[in-house]
Amino acid sequence: MVISRQGLRSSFEGTEIGIRGGTGALVAPECQPAWTFRLPSLVMRNYRCPRGQVTLERVAFLFQEIMTVARNATVKVPDYGVFRPEEEGFTDRSITIVYPRRSPMPIAFSAPLVVPYLDGGQSIPVYHTGIAMVARQYRGRGILNTLYALPFFRYCLGRKLKGFYVTNVSQVPAALGIIADTIGNLYPHYKKRGAPNSKQLGVARWLLANYHRQFGVGDDATFDEQDFIIRNSYTGGSDNLKKAYENCQRYRDERCNEMCRKMLDYDRGDDFLQVGWVDSLSLLRAGWRVIRTIAGL
Repeated sequence: MVISRQGLRSSFEGTEIGIRGGTGALVAPECQPAWTFRLPSLVMRNYRCPRGQVTLERVAFLFQEIMTVARNATVKVPDYGVFRPEEEGFTDRSITIVYPRRSPMPIAFSAPLVVPYLDGGQSIPVYHTGIAMVARQYRGRGILNTLYALPFFRYCLGRKLKGFYVTNVSQVPAALGIIADTIGNLYPHYKKRGAPNSKQLGVARWLLANYHRQFGVGDDATFDEQDFIIRNSYTGGSDNLKKAYENCQRYRDERCNEMCRKMLDYDRGDDFLQVGWVDSLSLLRAGWRVIRTIAGL
């Protein structure tokens, strides 16, 4: 599949009329997507939930779609954030849901968290990658990469090249490696060791103090400020997401796999917290990843 620049632009659409959810019922007007991206076999719809504008109708609709995906993606559905029908779990999210082109049944979703951070008196967004899931029968088709890359790229464009922070919590080498090779000025990074700078440490402390429950980290977890490891991370309703190292998807660079294997305790349930700064080079990398991923779908 060849994606031209014009074709990429024309694949995006604004508000649609007559959308049907997973039950087949028409979606209420207040639950219309912010944007839609159409591929030959898939449709991606993005729903934004800014603070103060999250309606009960929107929460109910998004919760229903997310739970449909989760039940087809995991044996036990997590119990935190967007997996609970409460406004708090959806506030400040930018949720993208994927459907087969000719079916209203959702098959995948991602739910990044976008929140303002006060940095030296200036409010700067923090884009936390958040949870993403793909139904079992649709895995291995590049959908997960697109779910991470496309909404991120759209957000970058919306910022008009203005910088912002990005954070990611994971124990999966493949997920950590993709972020490391896309985002600039990131810590920890598998290619280079050292220590976090003061800004990275400030973002990490603030994020964990205020939003750890939003990504399933329990109150009894501890944070290693030198290595940016959240120890005993899976105690906030996310216990069934904990994996053994052998069950984690590896990254193409063995250095990333080795960093995870040596530094994380998978039996206890450790995660790395990555903190980086998005600049114009990061945008170019993300755009290239979007084009390569979409061309493979």
